[in-house]
Amino acid sequence: MKGKKLEKKSRVLLVGAVLLCLSGCGNQAKATTMHLVRTEGTVGVTDEDQKDVALIDQLGLYSGYEVGTRTQSYAWIDLDDVKLTKMDADSQVEIQKTGKDLEILVNYGNLFFNVTKPLEADETMTIRTSNMMVGIRGTCGWVEVEDPDHMKIFLLEGSVSCAVADPGSGQEVTETVNAGETGRLTAWSEEEEGSIQVEKLPYTSVPDFVLEELDAPMTQEVQDKAAEESEAARIAEEEAARAAEEEQKKQEDDNRRLALLNELLAARADGRAMYVLQADMNRDGMEDLLFFGAHRYPANGGRTDWGFTACLWDGQQTQLVDLTNVPRDYLNLFGASGYGVYRERATGDIYVRYDFGMDSVVECTFMSVDNTVDMRYDYQYETEEGRADGALKRQQRDDQIDQRFELIETMIFSENPYDNGYFWSIYWDGSGQRPEDPPFASTLDQVEQDLTPEGLSFGL
Repeated sequence: MKGKKLEKKSRVLLVGAVLLCLSGCGNQAKATTMHLVRTEGTVGVTDEDQKDVALIDQLGLYSGYEVGTRTQSYAWIDLDDVKLTKMDADSQVEIQKTGKDLEILVNYGNLFFNVTKPLEADETMTIRTSNMMVGIRGTCGWVEVEDPDHMKIFLLEGSVSCAVADPGSGQEVTETVNAGETGRLTAWSEEEEGSIQVEKLPYTSVPDFVLEELDAPMTQEVQDKAAEESEAARIAEEEAARAAEEEQKKQEDDNRRLALLNELLAARADGRAMYVLQADMNRDGMEDLLFFGAHRYPANGGRTDWGFTACLWDGQQTQLVDLTNVPRDYLNLFGASGYGVYRERATGDIYVRYDFGMDSVVECTFMSVDNTVDMRYDYQYETEEGRADGALKRQQRDDQIDQRFELIETMIFSENPYDNGYFWSIYWDGSGQRPEDPPFASTLDQVEQDLTPEGLSFGL
């Protein structure tokens, strides 16, 4: 169908602002009248009566002629010695010429243009659709016609002034498009006003059918700018990927913090946490929690005493691991007389320590989430020689501990050496008053603050 028969809704005028482009941006083909100077692939021509015209060398084109290209087909049209156009594949144009007024109607597709000398005052050259027009005076670029109401103009050289007019009211929107810019033209419709959006020309998307027509200097310039854009896009993509990765890591860490914080608040509320340490307890690269507080032991009627619990985070949920199952169950029967938290020097693993002594037996047990180290020795406490032997064994054991472990925290309840959590134990058993929190309980406030994600209230 001829473009002039399409329904006319509105007009978009691009009035060319003159910029001398004497150096040109394309390979010039010379002709004194309009000619189809070259074709590639399948190209068809019809006259003003829509009759097929046989293709010959330097085929003359007259007003009302239509030229169409198929897939992977191109056509070069010389309008005169300073005006060259090239049709992209799958495009159709119609030529109208009256005197010195030249009009190229683009029904669909893409059209490259190169006007190497500004038009004379009495000359016009217009590229349009049924309702949008582009006035060309001395520029190099191409147009893309998406549909009758949308057209894009890309300028490599020159400058044009654009106007989108409402045929009903006469209202206009004007804008200037310069070299290195893209103009997106939208015609007036019942749904929206006409508009012109000017953006930076994406040199990486200059199509091949245009690149093939540029001279060497312009080709190099386009390639250089495209390389700059590609590098900038690569950097932006890497930065966006890093930002997305950081945001994902932050979200995952916030999930970890909230889960551990909820476990800590629950353990603090019922006394299972009177001390807490943030550490990677199972060597998976994520911080967990270690609680020290009330623990119910099954022996002796299920009495409550002190004990350690690891709260592990696996990336999805928490898991509580009991760290009171020491050898020979002396905790179940008697309870410990000393507690501590240590880091194994060789591995960095976190261990908890329980001490117990009765008569000639001295127990010292270290536990991690997957290992137990039992350091036990006996001595005869009734004799002076036995007590000396006990002191030597104790020193040897302490040296072994110091070589293997580094002390992080020792649980000292008060200055009273016989306290050792006794008053808290009878409070949990219901037979005593609540004593003041032991000194190491202050870690609970610190860890709660550390675990609270940014933007959330402390203590949730």
